[in-house]
Amino acid sequence: MKRLPILKSHSNKHLWIIFFVVLPLTVAARFHHIKNLLEPAFGFYASRDWTVTALGVLLTLTSGFYLCYSFINRKSETGALIYKKGKVKSRVTVVLSFFLALMLLSDVYACYQIIMDNFQDFQYSMRLSDDTGIFAEGMFTNLMKTGIFPALMEGLFAVPSAVFAVVFGVQHMKKTSHKPMRLLAIFPSLWLVMRTIYHFTNTLSFMRVSELFYELAAMAFTLIFLINFAQAYSSINENRDDWALTGVGFPAALFALMGFLSRLLIFVTGNSENLTAQAPLDFMELALALFILSVLRVRVREKKGFLT
Repeated sequence: MKRLPILKSHSNKHLWIIFFVVLPLTVAARFHHIKNLLEPAFGFYASRDWTVTALGVLLTLTSGFYLCYSFINRKSETGALIYKKGKVKSRVTVVLSFFLALMLLSDVYACYQIIMDNFQDFQYSMRLSDDTGIFAEGMFTNLMKTGIFPALMEGLFAVPSAVFAVVFGVQHMKKTSHKPMRLLAIFPSLWLVMRTIYHFTNTLSFMRVSELFYELAAMAFTLIFLINFAQAYSSINENRDDWALTGVGFPAALFALMGFLSRLLIFVTGNSENLTAQAPLDFMELALALFILSVLRVRVREKKGFLT
């Protein structure tokens, strides 16, 4: 029989309560770290206090809770978390999908700038490689070292990813059925893979040291979410359970919002000199976090929230 929409009251509201209780605590702790504990030029901890350990423990426990809760309840007849397919109308999802598409298009321009900025270094490296007689091997190696190859692929994958975000938003404008765009759904994952490769092969250095773990955690959780979201959206393997959407979705949004909001607070409070040049405000973090939360809010429910 046809599934009826879930009642407006969330059956999984406890997951949201935990998220909105933990989020301000993590933002406040990270704000304190950037303002008072970090060395601005390189991002090292100039000093430490109990909040550094407390933040790590809080993030670990919260992420572990979402993973364990979702995994343990994956086979439950009433508590299993599933992706709601079919007709759904949501203005919030439309706006946030279009915002994500805009940020993806801006990332195309950012990748273009990276390629142009590093092309001269690539040419210089190629002249040295050519002298060694291993031109082909040196070309790919230098494309990776200068960040041109991952930036190029990131920019290329960002375009169909933006198209998918627009399509996904349009599908929520009216409560009508739409055929899933299965091919487009895989591109956000591919885009994030290349973004991660660029981020952690080209810019990994003695800069932004305290930021690297949080950025890596955010990207890892987001990547796993996008892969599982693509499978659920495309109706691949109808018998699969969707526990990973909440299991990694909430941690992904938590890490991303913590990073963005803490830097935003540093900026609006007039302490921007505490931000390293390598860790500015990144609106892509905000766009991804809000998109994930919109999917969890509109599309993911416990089974007991449906009538069959």
